[in-house]
Amino acid sequence: MSYQRILLRGNIGSELRYREFPKGDSVCNFSVAVNEAYTDRSGKKHSKATWFQCAAWNEIGKRINQFTKKGDSIFIEGKMTFNKGDDNKIYPQVVVHLVDFIGRIQQNEDSENNNVKTKETCPEEDLPWNIG
Repeated sequence: MSYQRILLRGNIGSELRYREFPKGDSVCNFSVAVNEAYTDRSGKKHSKATWFQCAAWNEIGKRINQFTKKGDSIFIEGKMTFNKGDDNKIYPQVVVHLVDFIGRIQQNEDSENNNVKTKETCPEEDLPWNIG
C-alpha cells in the first residue's frame, strides 16, 4: 500500500473562491504562500515564497471560507494531485484533508454553531515535525 501526504504552513495568498454545486458538494479554492528566508555564504539575506494552489471540499472548504481570509496563517495537510487543464498543461494542486487555523479567527457573532477550536498562535513545539 502506498501513501502520500503534504504538510504546509504558510499564509493564504489569494481571495477565497467558494462554490456550491447542484448536487450538494462545495469547494473552496485558494493559494498558500510558504515563505523561506536564508543567508548565503557571503552573508547576504535572501527570501522567497513557494506558492501552492489548494482545494478544500465540502465541510473543510466551508470552514476555511467561513473562518479565514487572504493573509491569514494556516496549516494544512493534504495530498498532491495533478490536473490537466483545457490547454493540455498539467497543474499541481493540494487537496486539503486537514486544516488548523494558526492565526486569529474572525468569528461571526450571529453564528450559533461555531465549534471550531483553534489557538491564537501555534508554538513551534506543537508542530508534528519538531523532534525537540
